[in-house]
Amino acid sequence: MRSLSIFLALFLSISLSAQETGQKDYPTLGISFTIPDGWLGQEGQGVYMMGSNSIPGLILVMPSSVASLDAMRQEARAGVVDQATGTNLQLSGKIQNLSDQAIGAEFSGILEQQQAKAYIIGAYNPYGQSVSIMAITLTNMYDEKYPAVAKKVWQSLQFRKPVVPPVVDQWKERISGTRLTYMESYSSIDYSNPNYTSGGGYSKEEKIDLCPAGFFNYNDKFDMSVSVPNVSGSANNRDRGAGRWTVIANAQGQPVLQLNFTSGEVYEYVLTREGDKTFLNGNRYFRTWTGENAPVCN
Repeated sequence: MRSLSIFLALFLSISLSAQETGQKDYPTLGISFTIPDGWLGQEGQGVYMMGSNSIPGLILVMPSSVASLDAMRQEARAGVVDQATGTNLQLSGKIQNLSDQAIGAEFSGILEQQQAKAYIIGAYNPYGQSVSIMAITLTNMYDEKYPAVAKKVWQSLQFRKPVVPPVVDQWKERISGTRLTYMESYSSIDYSNPNYTSGGGYSKEEKIDLCPAGFFNYNDKFDMSVSVPNVSGSANNRDRGAGRWTVIANAQGQPVLQLNFTSGEVYEYVLTREGDKTFLNGNRYFRTWTGENAPVCN
């Protein structure tokens, strides 16, 4: 399953500010579902959250980019891990076949430093973005209500062909056959040294080659150096290989560059622009297509 970050206050809360009820429809994803009776919903960052005034915990509905039900099974066996927030939920029950397009299972472990248990459903969408549904609470509060309410959301789930906004095709044309390059660097000066030598720093470079045939090449490079007695610098270079790229629309209708690596990893970047400047997830990337800065598409 994809990594997950939830604020503990939301996890323990019994009221949600937006208090949405009824059906939720996301035309650009081709997804709709119904909020169960007694639950209230609100939008989150890439996730839809539902809480109850009587049942502790949350229901989370998250889009997923997995390409098959088998891929969902592999993700389930890998668990939900987010080291940054101290989240580690691992499979604790058998994977159940709920239909020919959905699986479900129980997970146990740690959610943001708290003992937690969840029932998670993966539903495959033949038209595009699939869906994960998670009903989660603290371990000592978990019972049969959580699988039941997750299945209720799943039973209301409907898939259809996404409505593709014109901006998606505009961005496909804009970035096809280009290299997108992000560069970042930092260095510090050691003013205690009479020669004012560098106290250390780093540089990062990320290159995304988007080929017209629909495949991409990706490389990121991170160099870090330090200047202290008896410590030498270090460097780390990574070449993640190739895969397929596309541009899709997210739930808000924004264009998103999606990189589907052959390893199964999926990277997503929200695309924006200011004049001729291109931004991915708010960071400036240089768009080039000729000479030594042309994309590698052999």
